[in-house]
Amino acid sequence: MDSLKVMGNKLVDQYGRPRMLRGANIMDWEWKYSWRQTPEFELAAIPVLCGKPSQGWGANVVHFGVHSGPIMRNEPKYLNGLDSIVAACQAVNAWCLVCYRASEPDAGLPPNIDGNAVSAMGLLAQRYIGQHGLLWGAAVEPHDITWPALRPQIEKVIDRIRTFIPDAVVFCPGTQWSRYIHWCLTDPVQRDNVVYRVDYYDPFSAVDTNYKLAEVAQKYPVFLGEFGAGGQTSIEDTTKLLDYCELHGIGWCAWNFSDEGSPRLLRSKTTFEPNTFGTLLKPRLQEKYTDSYPLPPIEPPPPPPPVPTEHTYKITVAGMSLIFTTSIPITVEEVT
Repeated sequence: MDSLKVMGNKLVDQYGRPRMLRGANIMDWEWKYSWRQTPEFELAAIPVLCGKPSQGWGANVVHFGVHSGPIMRNEPKYLNGLDSIVAACQAVNAWCLVCYRASEPDAGLPPNIDGNAVSAMGLLAQRYIGQHGLLWGAAVEPHDITWPALRPQIEKVIDRIRTFIPDAVVFCPGTQWSRYIHWCLTDPVQRDNVVYRVDYYDPFSAVDTNYKLAEVAQKYPVFLGEFGAGGQTSIEDTTKLLDYCELHGIGWCAWNFSDEGSPRLLRSKTTFEPNTFGTLLKPRLQEKYTDSYPLPPIEPPPPPPPVPTEHTYKITVAGMSLIFTTSIPITVEEVT
């Protein structure tokens, strides 16, 4: 699994290549946790979403929300299920973006990032020390909070995660349900290796006015944590938004790889047949598969060993000379 870090306004891998994340949210167990023992849909969906174009959609990242309550209670059902989701992403060589969502599954989203959220993300980081392919989200959709109040909360999450994973890449949400990140242009998060995360549910006309995404993306890595066709964002808006993301190097995770929870991508969770939104997204993911999963660069062959240089020596002793040629270094010293 390739490792990622932030370099300038890009995410790059261990070879220094810019890497763009393209994928989807998968949210099913969230709504069924009270009665379903395992994340069975997620485990079936991840190989389809992240499978090769001949078998799947070709995504390289899965966005999954986590919850402070069951993490802090150390609930085996929850943690084992989360472990299986992380393992399923690793099995298909896809990144898993683990983002704090709420206190409990299917609970309302909190307006800010409280102490329990900070503690829970630290516990998860401790659990996944040494695991590859994990990315971290400080929160999903803060709201009713100003950026000067939110930024220090984000930094607390980053610091707690990095107690255990010092090089963790952390996705930082914006204000007003994570819509606006342009505050970072004058007041950035005071940590390195961060990506600014946006949820986009407006007409495309707002992309450079209210959101200022291109302006931010010139300076920092930007990622759409959620977006989709429906409501205020039409299918035409979504098409323009995807083109815009490619132009400006903005990664994305669509909402939602399911036939539930609008805007959704599927007609059927059984057959994974795409609906209109999914039909727009699937070929784009497949077309970008070789970009999303590039082969490692071929290492240049080692240089050939140096060819020994031959030297000719003449040794004269008592009027008799010996001439010989050799590549072995010879040192002549006078010994008194």
